Amino acid sequence: MPTCPCNNTPLQPVDITFDVPTCVSRIGTPEIFVSCANITCSSGSCDQSVTFQVCPGNPASEITCPVTVYTLTFTGEKQFILQVPVFDQAGCTLPPFLTFQFNIDIGTQTCYYCSPQTCPASFCTLLSLENIVITFDAAQHTLTITGDPVFNCPPSDDPSCVLTRGYYANHPEVSQQLLSQAGGQIVLGADSQAFSLTVTSQNLIGVLSGNVPGGPSPQYQQLYTQLLTAKLNVLNGAGCPLATMYINNADTFLTNPTQNDPGASDIQQLLASYNEGNADGCPEHCSGTE
Repeated sequence: MPTCPCNNTPLQPVDITFDVPTCVSRIGTPEIFVSCANITCSSGSCDQSVTFQVCPGNPASEITCPVTVYTLTFTGEKQFILQVPVFDQAGCTLPPFLTFQFNIDIGTQTCYYCSPQTCPASFCTLLSLENIVITFDAAQHTLTITGDPVFNCPPSDDPSCVLTRGYYANHPEVSQQLLSQAGGQIVLGADSQAFSLTVTSQNLIGVLSGNVPGGPSPQYQQLYTQLLTAKLNVLNGAGCPLATMYINNADTFLTNPTQNDPGASDIQQLLASYNEGNADGCPEHCSGTE
């Protein structure tokens, strides 16, 4: 796993001057609007070494441990729109307000978290402009805006929400980390009994994609997929009593050596209802994810 990046782009103060028509004699109270587009986001994880004392005050107990840190990385730019009411001199005609646009490039900004994260559904609050001063110079016929751009990392995802098998299949870094958290393998069923299956880093994405070479009938393929997804959701902090029951029932079912048992379809549908956030009393689906 890569080491954590520490190369966020410094944001420079804004100091932009716009020309205004010579007819403008004074301005009203300006308003600033933000465009939420033109930002890209990617999620990932990295390693950071942390040194601490197991027993406070005892240097002999000091150890250094690798810690997995989860990241969201943003690039792109945000557009700001400055709308200014204007008033004309005698004999001049102006629109009610003038509109000026300017972009702020955020460069690369990395945010750090303690648990796997998903990119936010909206980028509107990522960049704010603080300490804004707008100055109108009637003699020079200019309008100047100054301010300090501030990047705001989105808050941590609520861990008590579920993700679908599609999310885990498309975000292998999250799935692999949860697998590592489980000790490097997740057993679907019990040991090697009947149709039980052991998931490792080698077959993790294949199982999530419904592809188990040499596995039993198709309904079992979907059962593997939904059961693995449910176990990943529990590892990710989104467990509930009903999910525990569904998982235990599925594990027991997979130890039954009956081929083409139609009950596989019913069990995988119950697991899917949990993974999609539709099980009574269980966490909802994480917003902004597929």
